[in-house]
Amino acid sequence: MRGLLLILALFCAVPAAADPRPEGLMWNRSGKPLTLPLQILSDPGEDLYVTLDAGQGPVLAAYIRGGKPFRLLVPPGRFAVAIAAGRDWQGEAGLFGPATRHVALPGALDFGVVGVGRRSGHLVDLRGGGVAVRGFGLCRGPDLSSPRAEAKPPRAAPPVRMPPEPKTLAEPRRVERRLSPPDQALPNQPLVPGVDPQTRPFARPFPEPSRIPIPRVAIPDRPAPPVRARPSAAQAGAHWTVCG
Repeated sequence: MRGLLLILALFCAVPAAADPRPEGLMWNRSGKPLTLPLQILSDPGEDLYVTLDAGQGPVLAAYIRGGKPFRLLVPPGRFAVAIAAGRDWQGEAGLFGPATRHVALPGALDFGVVGVGRRSGHLVDLRGGGVAVRGFGLCRGPDLSSPRAEAKPPRAAPPVRMPPEPKTLAEPRRVERRLSPPDQALPNQPLVPGVDPQTRPFARPFPEPSRIPIPRVAIPDRPAPPVRARPSAAQAGAHWTVCG
């Protein structure tokens, strides 16, 4: 019985274990997409807890293992970046305990899109005990390793089919057509004066209507191109690269 009580006393005397160390993005409460870069460089030995505050409280938090280059995507806007450093992580409430060291940055940082296709962010360098902040951006350009970006030979023009030679038309056959027998006068109606029905000339001959073929226009044998959806940036062979 005494042994059991001793074990319980020792178990209760052990302090609660610290929270396991997280890594990377912890949460995002901004409600905006994470598209702009924030890169932080640090020395090994101390971990970093980073928060972004837009003026009404933190909207994003991330945990960085010391000594590893870390790039975080953040929402657009102007934020005050707070950095806490230490060794013994005790959760977001206790941070790194009494040994927590706070890193002060010169001021708020702006994140946004500049020009066409440039995502503007910042790089924070904490190596060597100093604090240096400079601009950092991602630009979209062609991916030379993509098979779609390789030069393709020009497409040969399709052959043109010419219409067949039209056939030689024969001379139209001329037909002589005679009028009906001499007109007879109706009762009480004289013949047309000045016209002798016995000597009325024959009708003029006229050609028989013929079928004249209509020449066909030469049309290239090229099928209509299919309608394709607009490719995405990845399908079009574009990717984001560091542009300073």
